[in-house]
Amino acid sequence: MVDHIPLDESRLAATLCEALCNGIYWVLLYHCTEALVARSKARQQSLFRPIFFTSWALFICITGHLVIDIIELFKAFTPRSEKPYCVDANALSPSQSFYLGLDYWTNVTNSAFYITTIMLGDGFLIYRLYIVWSRNRFIIIPPIMFSSGVLATGILVTYLFSEARAPVFVVASKWITAFFVLTFVCNLYSTSLIGLKIYLSQRRVKNISFGAGFGKVLEILIESAALYCFIIMLTVAFLLSDTNLLYISTAMVTPLTGIIFCMIVTRTQYSTSTNILTAYRQQRSGEMGQRCMSCISPSNRVRGEEKQPKAMQGMSERSTTDTPEGSSVRSEVDFVLHGGITVETHREQV
Repeated sequence: MVDHIPLDESRLAATLCEALCNGIYWVLLYHCTEALVARSKARQQSLFRPIFFTSWALFICITGHLVIDIIELFKAFTPRSEKPYCVDANALSPSQSFYLGLDYWTNVTNSAFYITTIMLGDGFLIYRLYIVWSRNRFIIIPPIMFSSGVLATGILVTYLFSEARAPVFVVASKWITAFFVLTFVCNLYSTSLIGLKIYLSQRRVKNISFGAGFGKVLEILIESAALYCFIIMLTVAFLLSDTNLLYISTAMVTPLTGIIFCMIVTRTQYSTSTNILTAYRQQRSGEMGQRCMSCISPSNRVRGEEKQPKAMQGMSERSTTDTPEGSSVRSEVDFVLHGGITVETHREQV
């Protein structure tokens, strides 16, 4: 297949698209960190937990990937004046010649940042899956195998780039395809099982007033999975078509990994906190209303001292927010969002 999109133009467009996605990612990272700080203060817990370190490790890798791309951009389009090159109309331009050289240190370093970003995203998703399914080791065996395959193929591709003397489609096309297919399957498997667990938990305690919050969690998980799967499928399609559009889609994968990570943490943190506060206020309002009704009841005036404590005791027993099922589901959702940090009761959170 003859590709009519020049290599240098596609790499330039890829860097611009990556920079735009990084701008969105940096804004979301700020809100993600803000949510984690607020949560740690509200619960009087340490900020330095796995999710915090993962978010900033992703920032280092994603930003490093962009910096290397910008360095390559300047090297390609501003060649040294003392370096001779052919000006024949049919010859390769200096920028095309530079981008065809896969063995440059910038390309090898970029591949290392790329693989680390994917592994961090997949690894933390597997950890969430492990916690949500009550630390079931068997449930995470398939995604660990997929993630190991991602690491192995990524290392092999990086090595092939360091020794390459031909275009990417010739050097490592099959291994790159395997890399993206494995990360696609790993994300699809893990996200589907996390969503299934939350859905089953929601059905089990559907009368508890936190169902809307769980629905929001499911919505966010589905949106993030759809976005990631779409860009991965697009990348595989471009790779199989031998088109230089591949560079645009691959450049967008790294910032999108960070965008999805921050979007899930930030949006679900705020929606869960809102639902907890609303449910707590509804519970307190109901208790106050029942207290007032018991105070004006004629029978309660006759036997006020005997019935009021029983009524209060009954209301405490009927409180759905303190049931084992509600506590279990809240913990599951909290595990999805924050990597296994236990959840306190609603009174402590408020």
